[in-house]
Amino acid sequence: MLRECRQMTPALSWGLPDLTPQEPIHAFPNFSYQVMNYTGKGFVCIGDAHRFTDPIFAYGIFFGIQEGEFAVDVIARLLSGEIRTNGNPFADFEKLCDQGNDVVEDVIGVLWEFPLAFQRIFTCAIACPRWIFYPE
Repeated sequence: MLRECRQMTPALSWGLPDLTPQEPIHAFPNFSYQVMNYTGKGFVCIGDAHRFTDPIFAYGIFFGIQEGEFAVDVIARLLSGEIRTNGNPFADFEKLCDQGNDVVEDVIGVLWEFPLAFQRIFTCAIACPRWIFYPE
């Protein structure tokens, strides 16, 4: 794949040093996991505690911070009495987090399935005028 990247994008070749494997390359299984029903009355899981998508892109850090901010809002509304429920006070939070994680999981899945297509998009994003991606 490194050879193909160099051929498709000579301008980026300077950033791709001559990489010679120092040991045989091994494939690792999928480390992803998802916990269902990770919120409830009196508890909430944040970030990698309920879902881990990909170790390469470190989305768990971003999601952990973002979900923490969302959870704090729900907790503050619970403590202030704004939310009154006998059910799961975090149900909407869980749905929102699942939707965001689903999108990222799909994008990462396509990236791993079609890496050269993503490389082409990245190349175009650098070479194309800004107005193509951000029309006024």
